[in-house]
Amino acid sequence: MISSIKALFPNLLKRNCKVFIRNVANSLQYYAGSGRFLFRSSPLRNKKVSKIIFVCKGNVCRSAFAEHRLKYLLDHDKVHIDSCGLDVNQGSFPPHDSVAVAAEFSCMLAVRRAKGLAECDMEGADLILAMEYWQYKRLVQIFPGKKENILLLRSVASFPYCLFCNIADPYGWGEKEFRKAYRLIDRALCQIIRWC
Repeated sequence: MISSIKALFPNLLKRNCKVFIRNVANSLQYYAGSGRFLFRSSPLRNKKVSKIIFVCKGNVCRSAFAEHRLKYLLDHDKVHIDSCGLDVNQGSFPPHDSVAVAAEFSCMLAVRRAKGLAECDMEGADLILAMEYWQYKRLVQIFPGKKENILLLRSVASFPYCLFCNIADPYGWGEKEFRKAYRLIDRALCQIIRWC
């Protein structure tokens, strides 16, 4: 009976319900555990940032977009900006939907190749920005000495976008979901520009 009820709802609706519930739970865990609500308690708050690394799962969508978009928005070489993924298929390229939506934000991702953590100078980064809570936790485990420098990208966005901490993975869900994710990333990047 439950499976017949589930069949009545589209897969995207089911996915979005799961994403919302996970986001609420993860946001409570992140803000309670890190004490960084609205970036108030970070030691980076009043410092200029010169090296930023964005991290997501596969480095073909969210982190790649964040890297290229911030480079476009800053339009200078004073800040080193890079991105990588935690579970990367080396040499993977962004899907068509990602490339198409990124172009709407003046980002050309068509020839972007995915990179893993080993290809980025994580220890030298002033700011490491993850897309989801599980990525934040994994980064803190791998780089415990950098804990104060690791944040969730959405948590630095302006209110009310910072109330939730995750930027859900749009991979495989179409241009609408990519557009939603890229808008959230763009809002957070507008805040980061102030620290560069």
